[in-house]
Amino acid sequence: MQKDYAEMRGAILRELDGLRYDVDAGRNIGWLTLDRPPLNVISYRGRSQISAILEAFGQDPDVRVVVIRGANGVYSSGGDVKAFPDIERDGMSHMAWNIAAPERCPKPVICAMEKYAMGVGFELAMSCDIRVATADTVLALPEVSLGQIPGSGGRASSCRRRG
Repeated sequence: MQKDYAEMRGAILRELDGLRYDVDAGRNIGWLTLDRPPLNVISYRGRSQISAILEAFGQDPDVRVVVIRGANGVYSSGGDVKAFPDIERDGMSHMAWNIAAPERCPKPVICAMEKYAMGVGFELAMSCDIRVATADTVLALPEVSLGQIPGSGGRASSCRRRG
């Protein structure tokens, strides 16, 4: 049986789940916006989409820098943990890889954090080259208070920065 890997890869970016992206070719900026009101929770599917978008930005000659931000004055309150029981068996093994996508991007990646940078949102920010926060931004890995390790890269990263 032959599989259509191109179709499978392309399907990742169809129907973005709480994300928007844009390229300002005049200023050479790739914008990735977390946009799931009210607190821009990052879904399981969104993690794969973040990785695919950053990979595409890395290959786009019109993008010289990437900025990740949240919509409506909020960066991200974290991941959609209520949906975790619905994820297929062994489906979480690549979450850290997807959230470490900024580390692998050949372009500088800046994270603009407003209001909340929690859980997977904070882990995504930690994998960026530059992080900018407002004076009232709350940084947190709340899963540690539940006795869990940060599963998307908040512990020692599995991907090291390029030299």
